[in-house]
Amino acid sequence: MDCPIGENYGAFMMTLLLMTVFVGASCYCLILTTFMQHQRARVQQRQHIESVYFALPTGLDLVALQLAVGAGLVTALQRIGEFFPTQPLGQEFARICRQIRSGTSLEHALKQFRERIPGPQTALFVGVLLQAQQQGGAIVDLLTQQADSFRADIAENVERKAQELPVKLLMPLVALIFPATLIPVGAVLGAKLVWGL
Repeated sequence: MDCPIGENYGAFMMTLLLMTVFVGASCYCLILTTFMQHQRARVQQRQHIESVYFALPTGLDLVALQLAVGAGLVTALQRIGEFFPTQPLGQEFARICRQIRSGTSLEHALKQFRERIPGPQTALFVGVLLQAQQQGGAIVDLLTQQADSFRADIAENVERKAQELPVKLLMPLVALIFPATLIPVGAVLGAKLVWGL
């Protein structure tokens, strides 16, 4: 009985297999690349949020300093954004100022900032800035106290993470380092038992 494909049946099946492998590998690479890009974007966003979070006390101090010398809140945010253009908090302040220049109210721009950088510290920061806008320079002491409070919260958070670190390091220690030290010891003991040394 003749094969309908003819004598090249083996070559046809090999070509079909190679094409299937190529298409499968291409799909796998596409999915993996998409996943890696998504992960990289999430990591960059998390790092941006953390950078803003750690810079909030300094930002409050700088806003308080600007308000103490008589600048308005929007002017203070603009100056800080211009002075720190590469820092995440400076970029966020510059973005707030751009939104205000394009017609958005200060309150709405600060609420969008709070949505971009979620967290209780950001909500307090926005609340203090809105209060500073309403009350003017009389709020400088409150801004300074709030900055000190943020610093204390950050220090407490860092201490808590430092206390969790030994627990997180335990698994790699048990899985990687401990067996690596036991293998030579086990080999020596095994050799002594086998050869009676």
